[in-house]
Amino acid sequence: MRREFPHARFDGAVMSPGWVAEMLAQVLSLGFLGTIAAMFAGDYILPAAAAAFVGENKGAAFFAAMGMNMVAGKIVSTGAFEILANGIPVHSKIQTGKFPTVDGLLADIRDLASPRNL
Repeated sequence: MRREFPHARFDGAVMSPGWVAEMLAQVLSLGFLGTIAAMFAGDYILPAAAAAFVGENKGAAFFAAMGMNMVAGKIVSTGAFEILANGIPVHSKIQTGKFPTVDGLLADIRDLASPRNL
């Protein structure tokens, strides 16, 4: 694309899932870290009853931690992105529901650069 459009500026951005999803993912990530810390240092940082519970249920704590980590990752992953050429939208995965091809992008950019669109 750079050879054919040397003066064009191409940008791409991953779509944000929104502040609520980002905050929930942060809380889950902190829960993940807290659970791992409790598994390894529970005797030193938790009350005796909680440390005993985690110590007796290390497998469940591990799977809970992994679950929190996986859910946090899925919450912030939109899989959507936008491609812009000189600030003009060229491709939107949200609108099309599919990934762009190089040939498709080139055709769209050629169409935007044609005299009838200038």
